[in-house]
Amino acid sequence: MRELNFGKNTYHFPDTWEELPREQYLMLIDAILDYQAGKTNALGCRATWFCNIAGIDTKRRDNKNDQFWENIYRASDLFRFFFELEYTDAHGNVKSLDKLPRDIRDKLRKYPPSELPDEPEYQWAAKLNHRYVLDAVFPKNLLPEINIKGHFYPGYHFHRTGSLVETSLTAGQFISAVTAYNAYVADNTDEHLNKLIQVLYFYEKPAVVAKAVNHASDRVKFGILLNFQSILAFLMNKTRYSIIWNRKENDDTKNKLSIGIADTVYSLEKDGYENIEEANLFKYLDLLLKNIIDSVRMLNENEVDIGEISEKTGLSINQIKKII
Repeated sequence: MRELNFGKNTYHFPDTWEELPREQYLMLIDAILDYQAGKTNALGCRATWFCNIAGIDTKRRDNKNDQFWENIYRASDLFRFFFELEYTDAHGNVKSLDKLPRDIRDKLRKYPPSELPDEPEYQWAAKLNHRYVLDAVFPKNLLPEINIKGHFYPGYHFHRTGSLVETSLTAGQFISAVTAYNAYVADNTDEHLNKLIQVLYFYEKPAVVAKAVNHASDRVKFGILLNFQSILAFLMNKTRYSIIWNRKENDDTKNKLSIGIADTVYSLEKDGYENIEEANLFKYLDLLLKNIIDSVRMLNENEVDIGEISEKTGLSINQIKKII
């Protein structure tokens, strides 16, 4: 939480995605949709959201009150958790910041070079083009229930307490959701977005799906989409399961060692594991991870060259060394 003082009063506002209650998350979705539609810039997006969660009625304010607007923008500028900066060269190619020191890299992700000290790394970045993109990687379902035309429908549970992450998602539900999500990313059609919502919120009530989902608002649909995408990004980049995804794909990894294919459940059940679709998501991921680790160790015990292990599994040399 971020603490702000206005006059004699102290207020606390969320400063991470996970701290957002349901309504404030939807307010942020509204502001982001306006930003994506080109109705405002990043600072305006932050200001709109801040005014909404703070209950500040900007419509009744005098637009010529410069001090008021300066205070609003100064306060809202502190909330940078939902945007980051992406840098590109003159040809539009994204430039990686990975070779820069971490503290420099972290600053450049959140602040444009013009707001940073006159140092060589920042001077280099200042020569690049930059734009704000969403920074959304978090392990929590911020919409535990959705409201469609006055009816509330409960969804999946996904939450982190300390270092422990828990979810109600089953392997079958997760695979169906990922399949719908990937299809939507590929063609951007309502059919596949509605399917994603169906899987996440109506998995056990298919009879009410068609009528309800068609009436969901754009803010709710985008909120569900962004939330699931953020959870996927968390699993793929912030957990020990990351090696399931972060591998080179080749003919040898297009089988049970890969998460993105349809026969993972069949492959695991063929190996003797039963009722995988009904298993909790993390049990499923544990089994996939175990298969990868067992395969690497078996190849190593058979004195297969580490380079060949890399080719067979799609893992990097460093990933393999950590396993063996």
